[in-house]
Amino acid sequence: MDTKFSRSGNTGANGKLDCEVKIRFDAHTESALLKKARETGMNKSECGRLLIMIGLFGLDYVISLQQSKIELVAGIGANEGSDHAH
Repeated sequence: MDTKFSRSGNTGANGKLDCEVKIRFDAHTESALLKKARETGMNKSECGRLLIMIGLFGLDYVISLQQSKIELVAGIGANEGSDHAH
């Protein structure tokens, strides 16, 4: 029997999230991460992932990944640009 899952193979903005990085922090740093995650409405993993990606690749790159994902969900094709109602 073929089981269908609710998530696609493209879970993250960069594709499938199939690698894990285990990082140890002091309690103060973990507390700051948890606070930032709560403030932004994210879980600890999602917030940490974005913080690391911004640090490694820059804010503009991470924003472009998110924008591309949103445009796919909205049905905006690559050739249609940003001519859509606000």
